Amino acid sequence: MVHGGTDTTIEAKEGVVLLDEQARQMSLFGDIAEFEQGKDELNMAEYPLSLAGKSLSSRKSGDGSEITFCEHIRDKSTGKLVERQVTISSPPSLGLPTYYDEEVLFGILQITNYRRRQSGGGDGWPKQVSFTRYELCKLLGLKHGKSGYQRLFNSIKRLAKTSYQFEYSWFDNDDEAWRNSVIINFIQDVVWQEAKNGKYGRVTITWNDHVHESFEAGYLRNINYLEYRAMELPLAKALYRFLGKHFWRRPRLSFDLHTLAYEKLGLSRKYDTGQIKRALAPAIAKLEERGYIKPVDAKQRYEKVRVGVWKIHFEMGLPAEKLPGKTTIADVETTPLERRLVAEGVSKGVAAALVADMPGELIERKLDVLGWLDGQKQSPSSNRGAWLAKSIREEWQDPPEYKSPAEREEELRMRHRRRAQHQEREMAKQQAQAEYEQALSERRVVVTRFWESLDPEQQEQLKAEAIGTGPASKLRRDRWKIFVEMLLGERLEAAGKLAPLPPDPSRVA
Repeated sequence: MVHGGTDTTIEAKEGVVLLDEQARQMSLFGDIAEFEQGKDELNMAEYPLSLAGKSLSSRKSGDGSEITFCEHIRDKSTGKLVERQVTISSPPSLGLPTYYDEEVLFGILQITNYRRRQSGGGDGWPKQVSFTRYELCKLLGLKHGKSGYQRLFNSIKRLAKTSYQFEYSWFDNDDEAWRNSVIINFIQDVVWQEAKNGKYGRVTITWNDHVHESFEAGYLRNINYLEYRAMELPLAKALYRFLGKHFWRRPRLSFDLHTLAYEKLGLSRKYDTGQIKRALAPAIAKLEERGYIKPVDAKQRYEKVRVGVWKIHFEMGLPAEKLPGKTTIADVETTPLERRLVAEGVSKGVAAALVADMPGELIERKLDVLGWLDGQKQSPSSNRGAWLAKSIREEWQDPPEYKSPAEREEELRMRHRRRAQHQEREMAKQQAQAEYEQALSERRVVVTRFWESLDPEQQEQLKAEAIGTGPASKLRRDRWKIFVEMLLGERLEAAGKLAPLPPDPSRVA
């Protein structure tokens, strides 16, 4: 194990699980409401400490991945513009930290604060803190289990190996001054101990000296960690922390829109103004919904200074203790999928394990199968929760007649399409029939007028022609009017005095 500077070693050991380990580790979550009284280190809240999303792209620098966030501010003492920036660098084999990694780092800060409060706070902030993988996953609302713990290990390893270079962007609260340059790894050392059953392993981390000094110097603010968790959206969480740092100065804040988006929240620099507004909209709506900022319309939120330059404005909402629908651990301890399983009779512990170990898509499908069976009156009559849990764990095959929601939706669309097409055909047929009847009526009027214009001798001659001679003439005599009408119609058509009669739709196949 190497201590000091930025040298970091990850040590994994096989540990022996003590008999009281489970009870000890669960003690943290017996008092989880205490995390309402969380802390945020203010240097960590000013800039992104990770790739905020897929829209960010890193650039290669030397033998590692690197990305820089920067801004220009005016030094109040000299009046000159100063470039302030943070550069994040990590080994290419690990890649740059992600939003998930930044959540892990923030969670470790909350556990550190909790350990300090447990000890009475008299000895200051602990530089070294121990916790179990289960504790950290539970605090963050992440899946626990073998795959979740491996992901957690990879995340802490990446954080320990990632270097952050602060240029005029690390504030030393003891001296009340910005440091010209500070290069740190937030996590200085890590010891990772694997438990034999793969569940109760202990993790011990040592904070970097500069970070620990900042804790001790009080460059922190109070934060309701449960309220932070309730923000849900990554961008809403980042905005919650950033605004919280600045609201203590004044209740109304204004920022250059592009600087806030690119350098403070980590949105892609390829985004134009419209794309930035669309990306921020859900996060701002979440903060407004929680009462953290006052809701305003877009005209009040955004101000166009000149072409290509916009400002964004925020005003502090209600104090945290007066926020509507105050967050409790019940709001954040379980996931929506866990709650759906519990509602179907699965125990809370089994539901948590299923969500941790099994793909979410599989669980969603088995819940839908159960609902489909209810509709078919074929659902299990007893031990519903056990039946559902077993169908998920053993990945039972779906009933042959079952169709997924997507398949059912497609079938419904096809039925609606066929019904609409049938209705269109019927309407077209009715329209064609109406047009035929109208043309036939008009034709008869013309033919009748022409017939009535003939003298009796001409009529008799035309009648004889229409009836004709031979065996068929006897059958035509009783219906001579029809055959006269047909004959006159043909002759008037030939003379161009009558439009052709369209086909009879009732006789068209």
